[in-house]
Amino acid sequence: MMLVGVALAVLSVLVLVCLLALVDQHKSLETVRRHLSSTSKPQAIPFHPADQSLAQLGLPAQLDQRRQLILIFLSTSCTACRSLARPLGKAPRDKMWIVLEAPSETAALRWLSGVGLPNKNVTIEVDQRAISAFGVEVTPAVLVFHGGNPVVGQTAPTYEHLEPLLLAEDLPSFLTENPVESDRSGPVPESPNGFAEPHEHTEEVPAR
Repeated sequence: MMLVGVALAVLSVLVLVCLLALVDQHKSLETVRRHLSSTSKPQAIPFHPADQSLAQLGLPAQLDQRRQLILIFLSTSCTACRSLARPLGKAPRDKMWIVLEAPSETAALRWLSGVGLPNKNVTIEVDQRAISAFGVEVTPAVLVFHGGNPVVGQTAPTYEHLEPLLLAEDLPSFLTENPVESDRSGPVPESPNGFAEPHEHTEEVPAR
């Protein structure tokens, strides 16, 4: 009987240890899940209107005349940009323009070829002229323009987050009626059509 009692005691201890291990593992998984959730959602980024037109910044002059424009900033040094760029090759191009930061035009063309993105609707920058003009400091990043003015800036962790912007018929009224300059960053509420509310890593890397 004594042996049975000892065995039951040992078994109880083992069960308790296993339960504590499972609880600890669950807490760890919850922490990872929350981290992934926060870093895989679009983040509002600081930006400001540029002192020059898009044409003066080296982009096509017709972009200044577009009622709606989605300007996407990518970098050859950004791993997340590579993942985002692959599906962009088949994305609607009527409202989209890409600014690719690269150390040289040769490096940019090699990068575009590597991700299968045609050199169309793309401006290659080796001097950070446009991205610096708007105060954008991370890539991948998106600026949404209305009537020639940037009205919202956000990251684009995945193409799934960017697609609603490209497919939207028009901008939400909260953007067009009250365009604002943003100096805040961080997680923001996202409207049903994918636009971040202006009042408030994927891998985000400093543009360089």
